[in-house]
Amino acid sequence: MIETVAGLTDLQIKLFTAVGQILVAAAVGVIAWRQWRTAQQQAETARKKLIADLFDRRFRAYDKFVDHIADAFCAEGDSGEDDAKKAIESAYSLLHEIRWLFGEDVTSKLRSQIIEPMETLVSVRGRMRVSKGDQYIALAEEFRDVEKKADIATSRIPSLFDAHLTLRS
Repeated sequence: MIETVAGLTDLQIKLFTAVGQILVAAAVGVIAWRQWRTAQQQAETARKKLIADLFDRRFRAYDKFVDHIADAFCAEGDSGEDDAKKAIESAYSLLHEIRWLFGEDVTSKLRSQIIEPMETLVSVRGRMRVSKGDQYIALAEEFRDVEKKADIATSRIPSLFDAHLTLRS
């Protein structure tokens, strides 16, 4: 064996070189693993943020829809019929956004189970304001029935949205 630098043999130098390369490779592996973990955590954070943003958009749409329906239900006075019709129109226009946020199933149920009974209520209320005598009495009775149906319909609004208003993925 031939001694070289600092009294080390050629074989010992090769051993230290190999050990050094193994340590560098291990360090690179640890750094790569940590970068992979960081990327995984960032992806999970981005997914959770997307879910939270979608929840916020869905809740705003839900809240607007409930407000429009409440405005239509509670509108009274001479300008109440116009306000109620505007509220129904606003609810209808909101259905386009709701369709994209909640799906066609929720949209069609809202249209048939909520908005249509509210339209009937507003219509009967409007006819009642201009009627007199026996016609008024008949419309008042019809109004009570329609109001009861509309009240039941509005109580179903939360159950139509429940499955979609969640932060679970």
